[in-house]
Amino acid sequence: DRGASRGFVVSCWLLVVGCWLLVVGCWLLVGGDRENLASLRPAARKIPHSAFRMVNTLFLQELREMLAEHNSEDLREFCLALHPSRIAEFMDGLTADEARQELRHADADTRVQIFEYFTHDRQKEIIETHDRQEVAALVLDIASDERVDILAGIDEAVVAELLQRLPAEERRDVLRLSQ
Repeated sequence: DRGASRGFVVSCWLLVVGCWLLVVGCWLLVGGDRENLASLRPAARKIPHSAFRMVNTLFLQELREMLAEHNSEDLREFCLALHPSRIAEFMDGLTADEARQELRHADADTRVQIFEYFTHDRQKEIIETHDRQEVAALVLDIASDERVDILAGIDEAVVAELLQRLPAEERRDVLRLSQ
């Protein structure tokens, strides 16, 4: 009994020493310099997160059928059935117009949550190509700091049109936070 527990302690110490040797080996591999250690990942930092996101086609056909049939009840249920990040993932395979149509079936809070999980490119495409009044209503429901982040990189003329459609207080808030 005592020998077994001693063996366990020795195994744990060997594991700790092995991990420590691995860390030291990595450190020596980069010349013992902290800056070199950080430089092992520069390429990964430059690749946008959206580049790693694959289109999940599990519900794609069903979503397209529901949209074609104008099946509002099932579309609404789909928006509520899963976490907004998963819904956005399943909607990646839809066109921007199809995604916008799907978003119309969600309540305002869920619509915003799903929209915030879209890639910035998808958000930009929806904002720049769809009805300004509808987009302004969506943007109005987004938290102020998120709103500024989402509008960054959008065509300035489009942003100006959207800001005109927002209440004065919200417009001032966006302009203040974007500076």
